[in-house]
Amino acid sequence: MKTIKWFGKACIAGIISITILSIYIYFFSFSGVHIENKTKATDYTWEAFSKKSCTGEGFAWITMDQNGFNNRSFPDSINILLMGSSHMEAVNLASNQNVGVQLNDNLQNLTTYNIGVSGHSIYTCIQNMEAAILTYEPSDYVILETGSIEMNVDDMNMVLDNNYPEIVSYDSGILYILQKKLPIVKSVYKTICDWKSAESRSEVSDTIDKTDYTTQEYKEVLNKFLRKAQSTTESTGAKLIIFYHPQTILDNNGNMIITTDSDALSAFQEACNNNNILFLDMTSDFEKIYYEDHILAHGFINTAVGVGHLNKYGHKIIAERLAEIIGGENNVSE
Repeated sequence: MKTIKWFGKACIAGIISITILSIYIYFFSFSGVHIENKTKATDYTWEAFSKKSCTGEGFAWITMDQNGFNNRSFPDSINILLMGSSHMEAVNLASNQNVGVQLNDNLQNLTTYNIGVSGHSIYTCIQNMEAAILTYEPSDYVILETGSIEMNVDDMNMVLDNNYPEIVSYDSGILYILQKKLPIVKSVYKTICDWKSAESRSEVSDTIDKTDYTTQEYKEVLNKFLRKAQSTTESTGAKLIIFYHPQTILDNNGNMIITTDSDALSAFQEACNNNNILFLDMTSDFEKIYYEDHILAHGFINTAVGVGHLNKYGHKIIAERLAEIIGGENNVSE
């Protein structure tokens, strides 16, 4: 009898704890539930009009649009399609501070639609680009964000063969219901996945040799990879812009360290030129706002200095530079 009472009390305590934690997570750190994107423009999207809260990296409470992306609304026509990763999804910022919204504010005659989604690297975006263009029909530009230009040959070849691994969504069954009804389940599940991913990356980094970005083999694959993206946009009459934002790293004296591999950058710029792609390297812009205005493009008040996603200053300077390019500037890389 005592055992039954103890078990009953434990169950009640567990239910109360899960409920309290779920309420807390919902208001302070809830990403929502992602579902498969039937259009294949992205591997997944968030549920329509779902709400997100973020206080662990930046402070933001936002509502996604009818397609599950971070936009004010879905426009009647799209001039510029913005693709990218969690940096463009920008759940760390107020809804009026991300690149997509600021482009709309800066370019009054052109409408930008942002389909940036967490986990969507340049490989995933280029694999999905044809479906994205068919779905949203941008008339003028496709803008692709990337946080790295040091490309992996195997990953590029998988994209060229249309078999780059897709991000799985659980939009049915018990896991979907638990994530939707009990936010704490999503938080725990994501933490476990992050641990596994970090462990996997560590194991891989220990076994893979550093890529030589100067070889003809690397450059040929890179050219084919970017040509795939360029030819997809060209078929609709749109122009492809790729912008690169390097991570912010400071030394012990507060000087900004440039970690970008110069050979990789040179090869990427050359491949963009070969394929008539506008390439924007934000390195010098980030250096300028740091040394002149003492502002970093990455990091938040509740993170380590310069660590993590693009902040409002990073989004602002990127939007301004993209607006300059689209407005007619020819010098897109410095």
